[in-house]
Amino acid sequence: MSCAGCRILGLPVPEYGNLSGYLRALLRALWREGSNFSAKHPLGDDDWQWTIYEVLAREGLVSGHFDGNGELDDVDYEAADKLIDEAIGHLTDE
Repeated sequence: MSCAGCRILGLPVPEYGNLSGYLRALLRALWREGSNFSAKHPLGDDDWQWTIYEVLAREGLVSGHFDGNGELDDVDYEAADKLIDEAIGHLTDE
């Protein structure tokens, strides 16, 4: 496994401490809510994937474009998803 996958788990994510805490919150929400789990709003936010994409882009780990208001409006999804997949694998000792 790439070291990048383990390194990004410690990146800060507002309200969750870090990326590891964010991923754990997603898994806990899935478990608690069961068949009522909302993939569209799992943590009350419809931009939940963008929360992680923004962190990765701001850290310069993936390319991304921010608009004039500082909001992420484009990201290298393939590179970001690969890093996130590696992080999930590390989180679960895969």
